[in-house]
Amino acid sequence: MRYLRGIITWIDSLESGRQFRSWAAILVKILAVFAFVGISVWGIVTCVNTIVASKDLEITPQALIIIGSILEVGITCIIATILAMLLWNRANKLKPLDKDPNFILISIAVIMVQLFGEVSFLVLIGIGVQTLVASIFGSGAPHFVYMLLDELEVDLDFTIGVVLFLLSVLCSPALLIVAYFAAEKIDVNANIAESLNNIEAKLLAEESPSDS
Repeated sequence: MRYLRGIITWIDSLESGRQFRSWAAILVKILAVFAFVGISVWGIVTCVNTIVASKDLEITPQALIIIGSILEVGITCIIATILAMLLWNRANKLKPLDKDPNFILISIAVIMVQLFGEVSFLVLIGIGVQTLVASIFGSGAPHFVYMLLDELEVDLDFTIGVVLFLLSVLCSPALLIVAYFAAEKIDVNANIAESLNNIEAKLLAEESPSDS
């Protein structure tokens, strides 16, 4: 029975939201490590495959493909590093939420929504820059870009690369603003709810002495 009571006590502790804060912070840090390692390795593998595959194609000079592939690896590693640092920073922001016991889950949601916008911003910029480099040097663009171009029945050239780059530059800030707006909206609603609870508590406290 003592063990069962311990389980019930642990479940009751979930109500405060502190456990969720710790889990969210650990999850985001794990994602930071996976993002850095996974994206960097993916960029290097793509670069090697592009150089090897280009030996059978005589469309673009080998030297240009090698230069473009190396540039893309550098861009990929920079994006991966920034992304990992960003995720780690946001994980550290989840720790001080313990000082404010009210609406911890909502505070976590606000940070996560902001993080979604920031990650999307970085990823879109990275895809746009890589696509532009690929269109200039004839190296390999992200697989997502080729899938999109296949659907449109269009080949990747310099003009398409510039268009996709401009689209990424325009869409990424818009997505970031939308995510920040949604996070701010959630935060404002939470603050309104907290203020109403405080007002109700004060009114009840003032009514109690008068009733006695």
